[in-house]
Amino acid sequence: MIKNIFYILTIILCGAAAFFGYQTKNTLSDTIGQTIETFDNNETVASNIDEKNSEIKVAKDEKKTAIDARNETSASLENESSKERGLKTSLAELEGEIESYDADLETIQTNITIAQELIGQMIPDAGGNLSIDDVVGYIEDLENERKEKESELEEKTEIAGKLAKTVAAASDRKENLQGRLGKVKSRIALNGVSASVTAVSNDYGFVIINRGSNNSNIDERSELLVSRGGSLVGRLKVSAVEPTQTICDIIQSSLKPGQRIRSGDRVVVKVPASN
Repeated sequence: MIKNIFYILTIILCGAAAFFGYQTKNTLSDTIGQTIETFDNNETVASNIDEKNSEIKVAKDEKKTAIDARNETSASLENESSKERGLKTSLAELEGEIESYDADLETIQTNITIAQELIGQMIPDAGGNLSIDDVVGYIEDLENERKEKESELEEKTEIAGKLAKTVAAASDRKENLQGRLGKVKSRIALNGVSASVTAVSNDYGFVIINRGSNNSNIDERSELLVSRGGSLVGRLKVSAVEPTQTICDIIQSSLKPGQRIRSGDRVVVKVPASN
């Protein structure tokens, strides 16, 4: 009985095993199929990823190229804008210069008209047909005449300068001569000053006269003459000149026998001092 039960259980277990084996086989087949499908999908996805990465790289390169192009375009636009601003500034300056030239031209035209009127007054024979060439020619003539006058003025100025130097030199010489003449006159005047004997020492052979360095032209080289009543009495040689008096030695050989110099005798310089 038990053996039969064991056989039955064995059969049941084998059947169960077969059933479960069959189920497991189907499950494994399904799993393997899914895995293979998953691998296939993964390869497709990897391929898609590589393709997308390649597309992304291309897009990045295109983006970089676009950014570089944009930056270059921006720099070019900035450069063009700078050039435009520079051109506008230059244009404004040129317009200002043109306005200045127009104003100068108007002024020149006005001056030409005034010059024509003035020259017409200065050249009555020109009549009303005075042209700009006539004005220019007349101005050139005036300019040449002015240059000639300037040259003549320069020559005369040079001559005047030389004459001024000559006059200055002559003036200096005149002042010098006047100074020398004054000194000569002063010395001549001093030469004309007569002195008197104030003291006599016949024993020691000297006299004192009342003229010295302050009030006469007497110096140590002077030779003096002593007179009395218009007659020569004798000669003196200067020994010492003091401010207000002079001490003189009597030249004994100049005295006549028995004649002596006295106080009050007149004394003059024998040889007047020169200049």
